[in-house]
Amino acid sequence: MKKNSPWAKTPIRMLEIKAEGMVLDEILNKKLLFDFNIRAHLEIWVHYWMKADPKIFRSWQGPRRVDGRDYQGSVYYYLTNKKSSINVKKVLTRSE
Repeated sequence: MKKNSPWAKTPIRMLEIKAEGMVLDEILNKKLLFDFNIRAHLEIWVHYWMKADPKIFRSWQGPRRVDGRDYQGSVYYYLTNKKSSINVKKVLTRSE
């Protein structure tokens, strides 16, 4: 949006900018909680077991496993420490 635009400094636009800044500030200044070993072999189920990084793993709402064992820990909203209330169900694979 251009600086000289009549919409650049409307109250609604200023609130959007402030809200975006608050979310960004929360992401940058808080350390994420990890209920598992982040150096372990982390996998998520996407029609097959796929390797995942810790940030994705902690917020994945499907089946997860750590070092080949099912993981039933907390699910967090992505890049926050707010827990989700979703229950993750185990999926049977062809190899089981």
